[in-house]
Amino acid sequence: MPAGAWTHASCGPGSKGDRDYAWAWLATASSRHHLLIRRSLTDPADLAFFTCHVPEGRPATLPVLAAIAGRRWPVEEDFQVGKSHFGLADSQVRTYTALHCHIALAMAAAAICATAAAAARPRAPAMPRPPTSPQDTPPDDPGLIPFTVAEIKRLLNLLLHLPATTCRPCPVRDQCTTSKTQRRQLTVHPRQTHDAQRAARARQTTTDWQGDYTLRAGVEGTLRQAIAVTGLRHTRYRDLAKTHLEHVFSAAALNLIRLDSWWNGHPLDRTRTTHLARLELSLAA
Repeated sequence: MPAGAWTHASCGPGSKGDRDYAWAWLATASSRHHLLIRRSLTDPADLAFFTCHVPEGRPATLPVLAAIAGRRWPVEEDFQVGKSHFGLADSQVRTYTALHCHIALAMAAAAICATAAAAARPRAPAMPRPPTSPQDTPPDDPGLIPFTVAEIKRLLNLLLHLPATTCRPCPVRDQCTTSKTQRRQLTVHPRQTHDAQRAARARQTTTDWQGDYTLRAGVEGTLRQAIAVTGLRHTRYRDLAKTHLEHVFSAAALNLIRLDSWWNGHPLDRTRTTHLARLELSLAA
């Protein structure tokens, strides 16, 4: 390749700045297929070859092809970060549906950390280009290296799951958690779930809600009686209509039992009496 065939161009930003290479663009027998060659600026023997296909009616330039070739590195980095930090390759499932759910959750966690890392980048001009040779003068202020996805994940782990050695001796630990032995753990819910929980907790402090909540004891008592007397939890049938009919018969039986107890003046359930109260009653007798 002649020296004039090479063009310096960047294929995208990297962790240390722009990824600059020397590029050469060769035509083939087909007008839709091209050969793209990438050469390292520091090692001329380091070459990479790309076969490019350009769709009909879409113009192609060397910067566009170089940018597309540079997309492979972020994709490979995403897979590496997903496998190393989010368990993308550790599914431990066998069915396709479970594997799809695991991949979706791992990708969602990686997307949250990637979004947080992008939001943490300073809204300032781009970082100065680092020196590429010993003769280059370094910049006066190179700036701070932006957060990576892995660093954001570690920061979130430290924020949501404090180490037990740090949490237990804290003097204000009672203000963070009610557990006596474990560490503090935070659960971050979506905004809709968080707002719904706050609204529900606010309603629980009202008198009307507390009055309605007193009915829960009667409902739980009815369910307990139905399970203990009629075996409501274990049905003998598999059809929905038959199971519904069995529940209707169980409710009718409970109504008959309660009517008999109400007419004869018998309590529905025995009340618990402590041993001390029993001793007092026996002595009084």
